[in-house]
Formats: sequence, structure tokens, C-alpha cells
Amino acid sequence: MANPSPPPLGGWRDDLVDESNVRNLIESAPWEILAAKSLLSRSEVEDEHLRAYWDSTHVFPVSIAKRRASRYLDAFYTDRKQRRSRAGARWKSFLQQVLIGLIRGYCDLDLLLGPFFLHFPRPGEAGAWYPGVEDGADSADLLAALTIADTADRWRNHYRDVPEDHPALGIACLRGKFMPSSS
Repeated sequence: MANPSPPPLGGWRDDLVDESNVRNLIESAPWEILAAKSLLSRSEVEDEHLRAYWDSTHVFPVSIAKRRASRYLDAFYTDRKQRRSRAGARWKSFLQQVLIGLIRGYCDLDLLLGPFFLHFPRPGEAGAWYPGVEDGADSADLLAALTIADTADRWRNHYRDVPEDHPALGIACLRGKFMPSSS
């Protein structure tokens, strides 16, 4: 899914992005949803980088002015970029091992269509989060805005909150491969 153009500054709740709200959001560890109800057993690669995976679909703008005014927001912004870089490198290394397994016939190619492999959006795909842009989103804080955004777009949490609804499970060759089939 391609990223739409960013909404104009007045079209989203930039006022929610302040040090207090960002601290509360981070302290709530919203990326832990990715550890729950996994469609496949989790790997060390995933456990170590859950926050980076969550960041990949929940990146919200932090203006230069706000970063200059708050050391916390500046560190938050910088750390987020570094987490993604480290996790991306680790993920590429893991995928190289999967490729070797595919070439040697240890696993089927359709494995790549499964929910486990849909972590990082590619550049240009959805990932940016503009708190308060969703219909009816008049949130008091970032946590409330997060709940609304994640409910409106299940891809943001990789369908971990409703794994049985993951679109990959509708592909005939994948049915029952990742979760026990009811039929």
C-alpha cells in the first residue's frame, strides 16, 4: 500500500507530539503487541527488534523545533532511526538464511507470503503515522490516538491483535500452514 501524501500540518494533531505524551507512549511499550499471538513461533531476531518493527508502522513526525526544544524528543528521534538500521541489517541477514533454505528445498517459496515475513514496509509504503488524522479521532493523548489508528489499520500491528484475520491466510496454498485450520 503506497503512502499517501502527508496531511497538511493543520490536518493532524501535532500538538499530541510533546515530551510528556511521547514518554507516556514509550513507557506503555506498545510494541509488546507484536510479541503476542504470533502466527509462527517467534525467533530471536524478532524478539530483539520488536520495537523497531513497531516503529516501522508507527513513525510519527517530530519537528526540528520540538527536537531542539527537548533533549528527550531529540534522543527519541535519533534512537528510532538507529533501531531501524540495526533491525534492518539483522533482518536481511536472517532472510539470506531463508533464501539458502529455499534454494536447497528445505522450505516452500510460499513461505515468503506468510505473516511472519511482513515486518518492515518498504520505502514508499505505509508506515508514517499522523496522530489524529483518522476519522473521528479527537484524542486526548498519543495513547488514545494509537488505539484509534491501530483499530482503523490492522497492518500497523501486523495483525497480531487479530491473527485469524490476516490476509495471507486467505491465500489457498497458505491456508492452515501458519495456524491450525478449522476445517
